[in-house]
Amino acid sequence: MSKLSLEEILARLNTEEASPLPDRAAFLDAACGSDADLRQLAGALFDRKFHTADPKGADSSDIPRMGGRVGPYRIERELGRGGMGVVYVAMRDDDQYHKRVAIKVLNISQDSEELLHRFQNERQILANLDHPNICRLLDGGVTSNGLPYFVMEYIRDARPIDEYANAHNLSVRQRLLLFLKACAAVQHAHRFLIVHRDLKPSNILVSEEGEVKLMDFGIAKNLLACLDGSFHSQTMGLQPMTPAYASPEQVSGEPITTSSDVYSLGVVLYELLTGQHPSRRMEQPLPELLNSICLADPQRPSVMVLKHAPPQMEENPKRLSKLLRGDLDWIILMALRKDPNRRYASVEQLTDDLRRVLGGRPVRARNDTLRYRGWKFAGRHRFGVTVVFLLGVTLMWGVWSTQNQKARAEERFRDTRELAHSILFEISDAIRDLPGSTPARMLLVRRALTYLDKLASEAGNDLTLQSELAEAYHKIGEVQYRVGYPNIGDIAGALNSARKELEIRYKLASAVPGQISQLNLASAHQRVSEMFDGTGDAFNAAHHLGKALEIREALNAKDPDNAAIQSDLASTYRVLGDIQKIAGKPQNAIDWNRKALAIREALLARSPSDDGLRRQISMDLVRIADSLGSPNETNLGRYAEARSVYEKALVIRLEVLAANPNSPTALREVGNIYQRMGVMLIETGEYKDSLAMSLKSAEISERLALDDPANFEVSRDLGVKCDQIGVVLEKLGNLAGAESSLRRGLALKSALLARSPSSQRSQEDVAITNSLLGVLLARVHRPIEALTHLKQSADAFQQIVRSNAEAGRYQLNLLKALAAMAEIYATNRNWPEARASYQRALDLARQLQQDGKLGATDQGEPDRLARCLQAIPTE
Repeated sequence: MSKLSLEEILARLNTEEASPLPDRAAFLDAACGSDADLRQLAGALFDRKFHTADPKGADSSDIPRMGGRVGPYRIERELGRGGMGVVYVAMRDDDQYHKRVAIKVLNISQDSEELLHRFQNERQILANLDHPNICRLLDGGVTSNGLPYFVMEYIRDARPIDEYANAHNLSVRQRLLLFLKACAAVQHAHRFLIVHRDLKPSNILVSEEGEVKLMDFGIAKNLLACLDGSFHSQTMGLQPMTPAYASPEQVSGEPITTSSDVYSLGVVLYELLTGQHPSRRMEQPLPELLNSICLADPQRPSVMVLKHAPPQMEENPKRLSKLLRGDLDWIILMALRKDPNRRYASVEQLTDDLRRVLGGRPVRARNDTLRYRGWKFAGRHRFGVTVVFLLGVTLMWGVWSTQNQKARAEERFRDTRELAHSILFEISDAIRDLPGSTPARMLLVRRALTYLDKLASEAGNDLTLQSELAEAYHKIGEVQYRVGYPNIGDIAGALNSARKELEIRYKLASAVPGQISQLNLASAHQRVSEMFDGTGDAFNAAHHLGKALEIREALNAKDPDNAAIQSDLASTYRVLGDIQKIAGKPQNAIDWNRKALAIREALLARSPSDDGLRRQISMDLVRIADSLGSPNETNLGRYAEARSVYEKALVIRLEVLAANPNSPTALREVGNIYQRMGVMLIETGEYKDSLAMSLKSAEISERLALDDPANFEVSRDLGVKCDQIGVVLEKLGNLAGAESSLRRGLALKSALLARSPSSQRSQEDVAITNSLLGVLLARVHRPIEALTHLKQSADAFQQIVRSNAEAGRYQLNLLKALAAMAEIYATNRNWPEARASYQRALDLARQLQQDGKLGATDQGEPDRLARCLQAIPTE
């Protein structure tokens, strides 16, 4: 039975009339299906809406008591109360294991629907964040009384960061190091586009061991959810916040970004180092406090500590003021600027400046003058500066000129490094594996490309800058288009980026010859080859792949124990296997893939915990299984062996998913093995098992496509799986269901082809579905429609074959479309067209057989077509 989402349940409750009273059981059955947790939560909402619960409400009976139980957890004591509910210390003491935890329980009867949304939002955010300085989510559910709860790790003897620092009489340096841990946690959340919005000392706890834990994401904001309108927020009144730590834009109701957290961190740091709030008087009335936050400039920290000596600080006020004066003043005041655009652009920039202070290096928070740089340099190299000074004033102009040129060079270099860092980490490392991130990645790509193109023209002979530009173009190309990974489907843009990377790699290989330059050059060649292959340019694809293979085999011969070289060589072998598979030569494909597999298994023996290697091994196994028995490829017909290899790959991918449960890529790859196994079960006649496997695979793709609708790869997956379900339903006799599924697959694939019209893979995808749909429509006696789809399929495959004469897979699909058209013409007694189509199909079949490109199950096709042609009446 289907179920509604939480939002849909709330909407339906809001439309229900209290008189007559709705049937509670019927409402829950319709809304929740068999989901027990959702049923309890919906029941509590129903009772609150229609006053059908115990009139004492959750305050008296539903809220857990000391000694009571929440699931397998026994309540020990109350830890605190907040806006959304109560937090308890509890012990898991069932027969599974024993562990002390913290449990947060929402009081539904007293709170609004807004709080319920916030509670659910906090639970999901914690589930997605995994960082040593963020309090971990361990469990969650609904109590027996219908109250939602979640279980977090318990931080023993934890104190707010300011209290901990004071209790241990920490120095300025020690406080900064502690604060940097909190920044690391916030920075991790920002990489997932989560804004905390409630950063304050009581939400930054420190254990007795000095470990920092960021807590309470109750009012956190998911920026991606806001982009698609799914983030639920209040529509009137003040937004939830702690005013004393809120940014000016929070207070004034303006849009919230990660810059708001930068401001709140600035307030925390100000208090941590001065013992005072930057708005001076925390006890002032709320309107005056808010006005102060928005309008009044804070006093410099170095001045504040002279007026109000902070207690429990290692340094005396004068020494403390001297330590804060200058860099730390500038850093804190920059974080506290009223205008978000004039603050640090990210927590990372704030962190970088604090580390510069700890290292005695110049910071970005003040004017980057020659005098300032010289002063910082002198502070680090006093003896050297003294010697230089004694050389005489006559050298000062030269020193100034050199420093000025160096400053400009460093400025340009820093800008490039910041850009490269953003591309390499924010896009590639953080956002790539984040559900729903493709629109954000698309925006970043467009902005980064404009800047990169400008820098490329100015880079000159700066080899370090050139190297970073090459890596940036590589990462941008992956975001634009890379098979098997989240991308935006821009294959033309990806080819352009790959060519730019290759051009730079050649310059670097010439200027700095050596193993690393050659490795990077080979990778660039292979990347260009993949893009040419995707556009159907087989000649250029083969040329660049040959270059990559030549370089890598030469490097491997010189350094056979180098893991990086071997890994790269294995990737080239796999691509060569793909070429043989497409050419209709399954045994050759298996041979290349087994060479790649042998290399990776040897590497895994040296690094058994490397999940990346395990993932690559599973991909090699899948390709071997495809050539053994996948009906979608020319195969050897060894289905039992193929099934065994698929299952081996599935075990590896499930282990990788267990280690990375929030990874869409890991989940997608599990779903794709289910899909391949379902295809093979069609060939062996196990239709019901195939349908179950296909539906399981499609369910994963539906989920991923819903999370990230702009992701080209997951949308394509869903279209392919709609095709597969349609084929299985046809085998089971459900012709209407089969047509519906195939038409959905065609719509999905056609939309992707419109996004990337030069993608040969998308052209092939649409042609395959047209062929499948044409065959089905012929079976239900709709020949005109059937021929329309089959002609479109045949025309598309004919066009692909023209640019890929050796591509046996495309020729085999063309053969199927021609044969299906001939049968329709013959069934409808259109003998001339039937004869012409059978003849074309027969000629192609004989050619494929002669070239060794017919699979085991298609070997009898030439004889069958010859008999059909012979049976056509002569006029």
